[in-house]
Amino acid sequence: MPHLKVVEVEETAGKAKEILESFRSNMGRVPNVLKGMANSPIALQAAVTLDRLIGEGTLTGVEQVVVKLTVAQYYDCAYCLALYTVIGADRGLSAAQMLSVRRGKPDDDKHMALVKFARRMLETHGQVKEGDIARLRARGYTDEHIAEIVTIMGAMTLGSYFNKMNDTELDFPKAPEL
Repeated sequence: MPHLKVVEVEETAGKAKEILESFRSNMGRVPNVLKGMANSPIALQAAVTLDRLIGEGTLTGVEQVVVKLTVAQYYDCAYCLALYTVIGADRGLSAAQMLSVRRGKPDDDKHMALVKFARRMLETHGQVKEGDIARLRARGYTDEHIAEIVTIMGAMTLGSYFNKMNDTELDFPKAPEL
């Protein structure tokens, strides 16, 4: 049971209403995380805007999901794992590939570099070493990519913390257990 009120589209106004109606129009429904965030139009707008901007970045959709699944697994956020498992499948990742990312053992070298870097960032609270950066660069990632990875991680921290605090009810299929 969520701790915060579940805000329906009809209960909102202004920018919050616009955002929720857009999701309902495009997806046929409004995800529960957004209904919780809609308690604060600023929180809702910040999360949605950040996610939209990340989607416009230089990392591929698959690379973004690799980072998101890594962070969701680290935080053990059931809602985020469910959501990004659905999105990962939509972006062409197989169930086996997503499980290997969550286990920290993807078979793709570039994905492995992303997973290792994200885990290192999480474990050290951002205090990475030059070697951590060098390993990403060796796989073709630029400073622009690295800045985007950190931005994705920040957005995922926001989402994970919100969902865990709120006990957001799953409205996506539960992610497979590891």
